[in-house]
Amino acid sequence: LLAMGAASVHYLARPHIFTLLLVAASLWVLERDRRRPDGWVWALAPLTVVWANLHGGFLAILACIGMVGAGYGLKWLTGETEARSRFLRYLGLGAVCAAGTLVNPYGYQLHVHIAQYLRSSWILEAVEEFQSPKFRAENMLQFEVLLFVGLGLTGLLLARRKFPEALLVVFWAQQALASVRHAPIFALVAAPILATELTELWHRWTERKSRASIAGILRDLSCEFSRIPMRLSVWSPALVATLALANGQNWPKDFPEIRFPVALVDKNVEVLAPKTGPMPRILSSDQWGDYLIYRFYPRMRVFVDGRSDFYGQEYGKEYIHLAGGHFSWQKVADRYGFDLALIPAEWPLSELLKRDPAWRVRQDDGLGILFERRASLMKSPHSAERLDRHSAQISTGVPELGGKP
Repeated sequence: LLAMGAASVHYLARPHIFTLLLVAASLWVLERDRRRPDGWVWALAPLTVVWANLHGGFLAILACIGMVGAGYGLKWLTGETEARSRFLRYLGLGAVCAAGTLVNPYGYQLHVHIAQYLRSSWILEAVEEFQSPKFRAENMLQFEVLLFVGLGLTGLLLARRKFPEALLVVFWAQQALASVRHAPIFALVAAPILATELTELWHRWTERKSRASIAGILRDLSCEFSRIPMRLSVWSPALVATLALANGQNWPKDFPEIRFPVALVDKNVEVLAPKTGPMPRILSSDQWGDYLIYRFYPRMRVFVDGRSDFYGQEYGKEYIHLAGGHFSWQKVADRYGFDLALIPAEWPLSELLKRDPAWRVRQDDGLGILFERRASLMKSPHSAERLDRHSAQISTGVPELGGKP
């Protein structure tokens, strides 16, 4: 439950859902091979080929294989000679899987793009999910519990010479602290390891307790109930199917109205996406741009959307300047000739547009504001100078990409 709660920070309808699935599958294959080595572990090679063509998170499997291999390397260096064959096995597996990632339409250029993207300073500074977690929401508190328990048990893992498990926990803990988007992977990696260690500690503590004691009663109950999930049952898939059918009438249009301007768009469809004539040029947040593209595909064009790596630093900075009411916002808006602006109400830009005679508020529902540019009233140098003074007076806290200020 803690793992699912911690992972929910990234439960979004985006391609990384494939990474969450394939991380879990890959870890299961690795753990199975560590208990009883056989040829099935090499199935990770074709799995990695598929993964590399689905999402850039395929680097996660290379990191996991690397940590497991390094763990057996430490075992070998500390005197466990039988660990040498395991070390070489996972070294070879990692090399084969790494070669498999080259089987994609772009070859090694995909890896170059990923490296450039992950090193891009403006993306790391501006995109919220690439920043460190903020321990305020409930799911981040659940992540915090897993994090502290994981780091606390690392010493025990090292004392028992369980180097692969320790390296996996420490590596993904560091990754999750550096970028919140890695919190779900940390949860998937760490939760089974921590559950195993805590269960072993529990059994050691309760094995000598009498059946009449509270600890003994809880021990017997846990043993009885833990056997039930191991049995195959039709009820789990039946429950999933029931939920899918019950929600089928809303999927996949069930965008949460507390985060997306669903009502605002519904009332202004003809303005945002007229059935005849050219489509208007729309300024919106990158997250709302995703929604508009999805809602009116394939006709809709927006200034930016969530694919920040494809826009690049120049467009990204212009977007940030617009959203934050930077002194250059008016020049940027004039250059792109926006007809409409559908922006979050909390953006500093919304206050500037309200004061700009070239724009009028078409609708404001508290979540977002739809502005329409007056075609007959263009900005003069005097109005630009006056609005620049307004910009200096209004808070220019720059919103982060992702829709959250």
